Amino acid sequence: NTSDDLHSSIIALPFTFDFYGSQYTSIVISTNGYITFNTGLANTSSQWSFNAAIPTTVITARPAIYGAYHDMYNNVPSSNGSITYGVYGTAPYRKFIVYFDQNPLFSCNTLKSSFQMVLHETSNLIDVVLIDKQSCPTWNSGNTVTGIMNTTGTMGLTPPGRNTGNWT
Repeated sequence: NTSDDLHSSIIALPFTFDFYGSQYTSIVISTNGYITFNTGLANTSSQWSFNAAIPTTVITARPAIYGAYHDMYNNVPSSNGSITYGVYGTAPYRKFIVYFDQNPLFSCNTLKSSFQMVLHETSNLIDVVLIDKQSCPTWNSGNTVTGIMNTTGTMGLTPPGRNTGNWT
């Protein structure tokens, strides 16, 4: 459990990752379901309210990988939710995995989301694995986004039906 709406400290990646043509060696994890390569956001508040589809400049965390970016509240003592990360495999084909497991949604904290974001060494592939993504339509209109966006907010990708909106 952590405080609500926060970015982590800077986390070193075990390999250099190419994202939109820039090379990154560290990330920051948001309690709201994304990782960003903008290390200037470390230990700051994480934006929880948004309503624009990506690409956009309205979402301030960029460049980023949005696993299931929505307002979560993992500070519920009885939730047993967690955010973990680890490195798996052997160079040059390691995977860096960030795992959100059973994290409660803000205002609907009996509903939970579980998903992973996987960065692949060498190929620079990104996997987002949505395990169980719940929705709280009475809070922030249930807005959630899964996808990626560049530094300037001018380029971004989402899977069909997973751009900003209320979905499960």
